[in-house]
Amino acid sequence: ISGTVWEGFGVSLPGVTVQAYHLSGSSWVTVGAADFTDGDGVYQLTGLPASTGYHVMFSMPGYVTQYWANKATQAAATAITVVSADDTPDINATLVPNADMVTTVDAVTGIVPMDGTLNVAWHTDTPLTAGSFFIWVRSSSLADWYEVKVFPWNDPLSRRASHRAGFTEWHYTLDHLSGTHPTIVVGTGYQIVVAWEPNDTGTWSAAVSDPTNASGPMCWATSPGSISVTADSVLDITAVTAPTTGEYTQGDDLTVMFTTSIPIVATDQFGYWARSSNLTSWYPLQAAPPVTVPGSWVGRTSVSATITLATSPGVAWIPAGTYQVVVAYRAAGTAAPDYDSWGTSVGTFTVVEP
Repeated sequence: ISGTVWEGFGVSLPGVTVQAYHLSGSSWVTVGAADFTDGDGVYQLTGLPASTGYHVMFSMPGYVTQYWANKATQAAATAITVVSADDTPDINATLVPNADMVTTVDAVTGIVPMDGTLNVAWHTDTPLTAGSFFIWVRSSSLADWYEVKVFPWNDPLSRRASHRAGFTEWHYTLDHLSGTHPTIVVGTGYQIVVAWEPNDTGTWSAAVSDPTNASGPMCWATSPGSISVTADSVLDITAVTAPTTGEYTQGDDLTVMFTTSIPIVATDQFGYWARSSNLTSWYPLQAAPPVTVPGSWVGRTSVSATITLATSPGVAWIPAGTYQVVVAYRAAGTAAPDYDSWGTSVGTFTVVEP
């Protein structure tokens, strides 16, 4: 069975779940795997046994679920016949947005660690005074859903004026992603989905693995853009590269390159040392460690620093010998003199007397 799904005015609608059902006794059961419409709104359900009486459902967060052909319930759906080794084309649908829906979720982009925070803001088309919201993180494949938060938690809007009951603009700060159910995995392309359940009963338990199973009518919206989820918020120095040939003396520039496990942010700080090859002596390579990052580093995971070997206040003269470069990282909230992580260059560079 194949076809195309649109969102009014002939605009294709990607990400729609399409599922075939067949009557088994008195119950409708799924047949075969669901498909998701692609960027052109096209889907194809494959591997269906030849039979009559198939019903096809089209569902998408933020839109009224529909059964072919333009029917509101499964019982009213038009039956479809599948012939062996043949395609049944043009099983199309045009979905309409839910009424009183969560109209938009503000864009969320960037990189979010498991233990980091994520600000979510969304809007409704009418002021709401009852019901509750639910927040999910949805994978880029559209197949996996991670339960994040009921808002307000165990306390519907009708009793929570402090949570903006009666307003159309909403916000919530997710204090961590590691507490999702099931546990979210490190990856890219995640979107935020916010749903509204209008009843104060708020039966959400069935929605953990498949939000479309949640009881009660619900209204949805999905954030544009996407986020990447990393394991944690601690930046690790994953590699340090320093010169291993030539000789250096006071006044010479030393170029050090290093990579980090997550992108650098403006408040990160780095310190640099020359460590003797016998590991017994450490010499700071800048006057006042740590150094706040330059703007060009923000958002990058591979950077280069030029350090001058010179005598200046607070910088020790580096005796002749062989050294490695140590790069240390400190988050803005880490108290001096502690550092959160560090890395050491492979190989050594040579310092000679001037």
